[in-house]
Amino acid sequence: MEIIHIVLGKANPERMNGVNKVVFQLATKQAESGRNVSVWGITKDPIKNFPERAFSTLLFPLGKHHFALDKTLKAAIKAHADKAVFHIHGSWVSTFWAVAITLKRYNARYIVTPHGGYNTIAMQKSALVKKMYFQLFEKNVLRSAHKIHCIGQSETLGLATIFDNNKSFLLPYGFESQPPSLAIANDSQKFIIGFVGRLDIYTKGLDLLVDAFEAFTKQMPHTELWILGDSDERRHFKL
Repeated sequence: MEIIHIVLGKANPERMNGVNKVVFQLATKQAESGRNVSVWGITKDPIKNFPERAFSTLLFPLGKHHFALDKTLKAAIKAHADKAVFHIHGSWVSTFWAVAITLKRYNARYIVTPHGGYNTIAMQKSALVKKMYFQLFEKNVLRSAHKIHCIGQSETLGLATIFDNNKSFLLPYGFESQPPSLAIANDSQKFIIGFVGRLDIYTKGLDLLVDAFEAFTKQMPHTELWILGDSDERRHFKL
């Protein structure tokens, strides 16, 4: 049985996108363990401009509009429907609604990993729009899914508020340890707090982190906060 991961983009681990990194690592480890795995990327630039990988990557162009699939992707789903398990990565994406209804049409089994999209904080952003979108589209994606993979307790709780089900499960991301790439001398015995990731202030709670750190330094003055990452919101962190 083949495993087919479906993502927006090309699962490029060099991009500042957590889903890309997770899918790349997941597919790599599955391939290394002997499983038949591939990644299908839906992108406006369906050109392979990345190094060789341990797994197969197929790229498909975007559909004519946000709720449509290109005919080549529809044909590929039909051809693999009875011999693969599909894994949709993401949530609140109209293209994935189109993927889900196509998978259902051909009786293909699929799993959904929302990648934090249903956590209680993320659900508060554009709450009214999400409520309407859920009733019209997102609910259908979840109803037809074989399993729903939540990555954290907050997402499990958030999902329960909008979709009562018995097919979701909690499994946090894995973590591959690496040797330090930078040796840091800390002769002054400073206490260092670090954040590494995409600079999404609201979703990551970075405003709360900065406020909490400011309060913490009043008790522990020999402290530093290191924030490593990038996004369009980076300017808010520059002094």
